[in-house]
Amino acid sequence: MKDLFEQSKTIAVVGLSDVPKQVSYRISKLMQSYGFKIIHVNPTIDQFLRERAYYRLLIS
Repeated sequence: MKDLFEQSKTIAVVGLSDVPKQVSYRISKLMQSYGFKIIHVNPTIDQFLRERAYYRLLIS
């Protein structure tokens, strides 16, 4: 897992919550503070932690 985090700098968080007490909020904020680009995926929010939130992931 350590190698994965050292090689990847972009992480998608599916089901991200914009409620500060939720785990997905806290982990996303922490990961962003460590320099990771967080792709927020939640159809109910437009922006989170100064980055665009996406309605869904498109897999092709």
